[in-house]
Amino acid sequence: MNEVVEPVATGVITGGWPYIIGAYGLTWAGLLAFLTRAVLLGRARPPESP
Repeated sequence: MNEVVEPVATGVITGGWPYIIGAYGLTWAGLLAFLTRAVLLGRARPPESP
């Protein structure tokens, strides 16, 4: 029984940083776009009459 066994994973995640940075950037861009739209729509609204 001299079988060659492949090494078992060490449990450490490597790589993937471009995806993490991209997701972080998209999150902040979406939040900024949402807040900008909310502010612009809030300013464009005519004043309420009593």
